[in-house]
Amino acid sequence: MTFASPELLQALHQCSKRQPVARDVTPFETVLQQAPFSLRRYHLPAHPPAGKPLLLVYSTVNRPDLLDLSVRRSMIRKLLEAGRDVFLVDWGRPLSADCLLDLEDYVQDFLGRAVRWLARRHDAQPLDAIGICQGGIFLSCYAALHPGTIGRLINMAVPLHPPAAGHGLGHLAESWTATSVADGNIPGPLLSAAFTALKPTDLLIRRYASLPAVSANEEALDDFLHLEAWMYDCPDQPAALFNQFVTELYQQGALLRGRLTIGGRRVDLSAITARVLSIHAEQDHLVPPAVTAGLGEILPSDRYRAVGVSGGHLGLFTGGRSGRAVMAAILDWLAADD
Repeated sequence: MTFASPELLQALHQCSKRQPVARDVTPFETVLQQAPFSLRRYHLPAHPPAGKPLLLVYSTVNRPDLLDLSVRRSMIRKLLEAGRDVFLVDWGRPLSADCLLDLEDYVQDFLGRAVRWLARRHDAQPLDAIGICQGGIFLSCYAALHPGTIGRLINMAVPLHPPAAGHGLGHLAESWTATSVADGNIPGPLLSAAFTALKPTDLLIRRYASLPAVSANEEALDDFLHLEAWMYDCPDQPAALFNQFVTELYQQGALLRGRLTIGGRRVDLSAITARVLSIHAEQDHLVPPAVTAGLGEILPSDRYRAVGVSGGHLGLFTGGRSGRAVMAAILDWLAADD
């Protein structure tokens, strides 16, 4: 006995026929690697790599597919078409043996390797970079610890000050009790289930109720499946990194309060010399606008700007009206004179 309508069953059958879903649609090469980390360089036949390099740093919690879901909905492709030489840090899939990796490894070692590699090949000029979610935390810390290495920094939905407002992800973090690294890494499926639990009605009922209508349009169905594949693909998290990130940044708000140390050095955000653009989505349930604020009170007004766009978290990256506004803001910021 089933409660699914014939239309929903037919739509699910169409979804099944389209498996496996294509990932990473824009061609790239790996130019630097130290497992689990690697550095990608993207290219399009019609747009050979040119111009100043642009480094994208995504979160460790999901795969970076969100920036490259399809030919039509790819932030990476749009940046290439705009003439940028695009690189992306891929954090990979940590193994059990990586359980001791922490903020020092990710910021000073892995991210530092990428920044130094790019600097050596581009006359040691300050680098332009985009940090997405947790990736923006890594970049902000690096820019503070190594002033002058980052010229323009764009933070997209970056939780610089998680305790600033009550929100679902913050409430989950409040309930977290640090684990022992001896217990192993934090399972990715556990994180995926936690994110789904923040909006269960939308993600488990409404999203699939609309599937019959979506399946009538092949492009819309492809978009649905690409996003679905990304949403439920959370790599395991190194236990040391995850515990440090949740307890010190989310529970204690240590970064904006000047209490975070990495490798024995205090992270002083006022040391950032980059011009910083902070982009947030007004209806973001994961990283609300108030959670992205704070740098504006630390950096001078001529080097900081905050931009809000209508919509939710995913709309920042997947196109549509919000995505077009975001891309325009990014390109304007990167093109502006110092």
